[in-house]
Amino acid sequence: MSTGLHKPHLPHVAPKKYFDLYDLETVSLAPNRYVPTGFKEENFHADGTFELRSYNYNAGPIFEKDGQNFGTPVDDNFSRAQRRGYFAATSFTDANVGRMLAALESHGYKDNTIVLLWGDHGWHLGDTNSWCKMTNFESAVRNAMLWRVPGQRQASMGINRRYVESIDIFPTLIELAKLPTLPKCDGIDQPPTNNCLQGKSYASEFVSTPAVDLAPPKIYAFSQWPFPKWGNETGLRAGYTVRSSAGYRYTTYVPYSVDTFSGDWRAALGDEELYDYNIDRWETTSFADHANYTEVKAELRAALLKQYTGK
Repeated sequence: MSTGLHKPHLPHVAPKKYFDLYDLETVSLAPNRYVPTGFKEENFHADGTFELRSYNYNAGPIFEKDGQNFGTPVDDNFSRAQRRGYFAATSFTDANVGRMLAALESHGYKDNTIVLLWGDHGWHLGDTNSWCKMTNFESAVRNAMLWRVPGQRQASMGINRRYVESIDIFPTLIELAKLPTLPKCDGIDQPPTNNCLQGKSYASEFVSTPAVDLAPPKIYAFSQWPFPKWGNETGLRAGYTVRSSAGYRYTTYVPYSVDTFSGDWRAALGDEELYDYNIDRWETTSFADHANYTEVKAELRAALLKQYTGK
């Protein structure tokens, strides 16, 4: 059974009692309100605020060039109001999740139902001077994923630091449910034309005993997002990004075709970003041009090429 919970998607509306949980005057501001040092303006935003502006008539002037631009965040009052709305909508969804779990228990399904709570993307609330979702920064490409599996190992309860991608959900579910599996996709196939799996099951995280039976962890997690091209360019550019388990993110941009659903890696645009979350949690600086990161950048670029071109 798939149950859709709309919030905290726009518009950020919820019953008043959830807004009352958050005092507007004390709502936090984003800890990194400016674009990272070394981040290029041609990769900024791609007008990701259009949806926010379509719901909020106050947002139009706020996001015009005199209110926000590459180097200027929106004002504090607007930021706090938007963040409060998102927090309230999230608390409303949290309460509704509780209602569904209580219904499973009251009808006798608590101990024989796998529950997965999953969000399809993250959301910017002013961090990196970004709003909504249309970026390759951490807040946009990292999403919520929580599981409850009947009989799961105690050790797997709580936060799991292993890397998981959204394409891993289906193979994990069918293994946990003991359903027939599908073959792994052979090579690069985008869009997919075969009935095959690109993801990797990590069902052993929940059911393996002892822990040494765990499936090998992923080293990399990949994401991509298409942007309008910059200046006199035509068509789209796609930002491809890889997050490594060592704590780095590398992003690069290439022309993108909506006919083949793929990037032209032979015509890379030369824009690169590299973030080191070991020392810079909030993506304040891109280290792509720093000599100390040459080897890290080469490793992650090679991982992207292998993932998206097979080479």
